[in-house]
Amino acid sequence: FKGLSKINYLQIYNNELEELRTEWFAEMDNLTNVFISTTKVSTLQPRMFARLHILTYLSLDNQRLSEIGEFDFAGVENLEHLNLQMNRITSIHPNAFKHLTKLKYLFLQQNRLISLDVTFLLYLLELEVLSLNGNRFDTLTMDTDEAAAVPVDANRRLKESKLQEIYIGSRSKALIENLLGQNIAELKITSIEEYDDDYLL
Repeated sequence: FKGLSKINYLQIYNNELEELRTEWFAEMDNLTNVFISTTKVSTLQPRMFARLHILTYLSLDNQRLSEIGEFDFAGVENLEHLNLQMNRITSIHPNAFKHLTKLKYLFLQQNRLISLDVTFLLYLLELEVLSLNGNRFDTLTMDTDEAAAVPVDANRRLKESKLQEIYIGSRSKALIENLLGQNIAELKITSIEEYDDDYLL
């Protein structure tokens, strides 16, 4: 991608690409929108997008990603939209999203998640939509020790968030309700849509 330092929009779609390399993005610091969809990419390199400081939209949908590491999205502090739907994700590091404090939309639907630590909700106060449907959750957790360590009381912090909608499969709806407890209405969650979560890649 040398010589493309001035572009602000990158789309890679529907091909046999199997890996992404950090050096490809090293000189593309004007990117604001990146769409990489329907390829065979299975892993991300830590800090791969770290030089993309004005990136606001990142879509890595319909890949073969199996896990999200702690530093996979390090450096993209202005990110507002992250789309990881239709991968094969089975695990997400608890700290993978917590530094994305400007994030408004997080799409994790149609993966292979069984459990998820949602402590990141205490940090993503700009988040409006969280999509989790199409997974096989049996556990949703929040780290109580970390919740106790945040600068403002965790319940108050959640109430101050902008979260409006959580999408989650019908079989998992009770998990999110039990986790958020009495705060669910105060979180401005207007609906928890019941999707058929029989989808598996």
